[in-house]
Amino acid sequence: MTKTVVAVLWDFAWTLMAPEPAGRWLARGLAEAGIRVQADEQAAWAATAAAAGFPCPATPRRDLTPDQLAAWRHRALGPEIHEAVYRGLLERAGLPWPRAAQVLYRRHMAADGWQRYPDAADVLKRLTAAGLACGVVSNIGWDIRVPLAAAGLLPYLGTVVCSCEEGVRKPDPALFAIACERLGVDPARTLMVGDSPHADSGGEALGIRTVLVSPQPPDGRPTGLLPVLAAAQLC
Repeated sequence: MTKTVVAVLWDFAWTLMAPEPAGRWLARGLAEAGIRVQADEQAAWAATAAAAGFPCPATPRRDLTPDQLAAWRHRALGPEIHEAVYRGLLERAGLPWPRAAQVLYRRHMAADGWQRYPDAADVLKRLTAAGLACGVVSNIGWDIRVPLAAAGLLPYLGTVVCSCEEGVRKPDPALFAIACERLGVDPARTLMVGDSPHADSGGEALGIRTVLVSPQPPDGRPTGLLPVLAAAQLC
């Protein structure tokens, strides 16, 4: 018999929120750095950046050395390694303006550099109004509370568990266990919502049930979180 759900854990990137498009990230970063370039040059590198996954690369480049690949895999365990890996990826992608690297790194963490999914606030509000606890479990190298707060989502979250603060990353069940402990809930009565079948299913070892969403831009997934309400038996 299925146990009544009492809590929902959420991934951050491509689940509750998504990064701004590469063109906007680059334009804002160059402006902040005081770098003026021709429009066609900027557009060309924006396309290169987008193809490489910027502003938030999710998969490693194929030409990484073993040491670089190891750093990539551990980038979410601390802010220093995260920045080093990110700036290294900018260099390997051929960023034509080296002095923009630090600004572009900061830019991808900016509060206004992230967009919440259209249904995120409503779904969180309905869950918490029904008495369910909500929290975030994220493989991330920086503090995501800033964009979550700016998007109006933080008040609905009882905990935000970041790999860079805990020294462990998904799919390790330990990260999910931390979130459940802080919320005071039974993992077997908890859902985990995310976009990665590998990372976000790690809590299944504890009895957490996984609900997957498609990692599309917000305008392409306006109601993608609504099925979570059904999974939580709220509709």
